[in-house]
Amino acid sequence: MSEKQFGAARWLTALAVIFIPLSIIILISGSWLANFTSNQWTRYLLFASWVFMTLSTVLGVVNMVSGAGEESSPLPDVAGDAGIGEEEGRESEPLLSSRAEPKGQEVEQSLLLGQVSCFLLGLFLYVAFISWMVLPKIGLSGL
Repeated sequence: MSEKQFGAARWLTALAVIFIPLSIIILISGSWLANFTSNQWTRYLLFASWVFMTLSTVLGVVNMVSGAGEESSPLPDVAGDAGIGEEEGRESEPLLSSRAEPKGQEVEQSLLLGQVSCFLLGLFLYVAFISWMVLPKIGLSGL
């Protein structure tokens, strides 16, 4: 896994882990709790937001663990197992490594894309939830 992908996965995982407790604290400490208990359908927005944040966390952990495992495992020695000469074995090693890396990077990139998508969707749902909690107060104060 490249350093940029690992750093992005780590930061998104940290943000998702911090986001859920902060959203609970905001909900409990604010006056939104009255609106939260009266509007039942808005609970689904918050619950869906937490589900997507949890999925983002899980995908980030899987991405970081799979990336760390691939770095430590070297490629198998094809030349020694098949009885191929040294010159032929050296020629086949770049082909083997060039075929193995894009497949692993493709999986890592798709995991990172899934993590980013889940995080952004969870954040969008949370903003929609907060907006719906704030809208009645704005409407009442404008009258």
